[in-house]
Amino acid sequence: QAELQGKRFLCRTAASFVSARIGIKPKPPIRPNDLGLKRNLAGGLIVVGSYVPKTTKQVDKLRSQCAQSLRVIEVSVEMISLKSTEERDQEISRIVELGNAYIQSGRDTLVVTSRQLITGKTPEESLEINYKVSSALVEIVRRIDSRPRYILAKGGITSSDLATKALEARRAKVMGQALAGVPLWQLGPESRHPGVPYIVFPVLLQKWSRIGLALLEVQQKNFSLTRRRVAMQLVLSMYIILRELKL
Repeated sequence: QAELQGKRFLCRTAASFVSARIGIKPKPPIRPNDLGLKRNLAGGLIVVGSYVPKTTKQVDKLRSQCAQSLRVIEVSVEMISLKSTEERDQEISRIVELGNAYIQSGRDTLVVTSRQLITGKTPEESLEINYKVSSALVEIVRRIDSRPRYILAKGGITSSDLATKALEARRAKVMGQALAGVPLWQLGPESRHPGVPYIVFPVLLQKWSRIGLALLEVQQKNFSLTRRRVAMQLVLSMYIILRELKL
């Protein structure tokens, strides 16, 4: 009623809001074939900037379970936030070079900040460190010019900055949910990678067991289904599904 009277709203919601807002029936999580994109052999790009303990556990599990197929590039937070400008640039260039090479060779690539949390002596110094880390991730993704098969960003600020600043997206088509609460977009034509699937993976995703069980069913693998195991397998499961995106 408010909209009919000329009011406009900016909604910050979970992915399920879209279907509720436009009055369509709930749909199952989107599958690779639903995207209608051409097949290619490029690797995917996963970017993790979050430092919360849950994310660190998920990253550790992902690295250990997918060591054979996943290429991991660790960004030294010390180098990009505490060292000289020259050393920072060298670290960024190193990551960009490796990222381009891995994606071009068809390898899914994880770019992750070093897991040791570095803080300043004051809140202002800590904020400056966070800004330098965020801006470095943006520059890295902006300079990786190989077109990835998909992009997955872990963390709210990380996913927002990468979409708008690194990928220069102004519009995106909401394709649906990769999982419950995990929106999947197609980047708009004005972006650096038009049409590439972009998955926004929240840091504090709720209802871990239900989502994890659904993922494990899709995987058709014999993982332990305890609550703890499901929570630990969540990002690993997401990665395996994305690896099937041979688009």
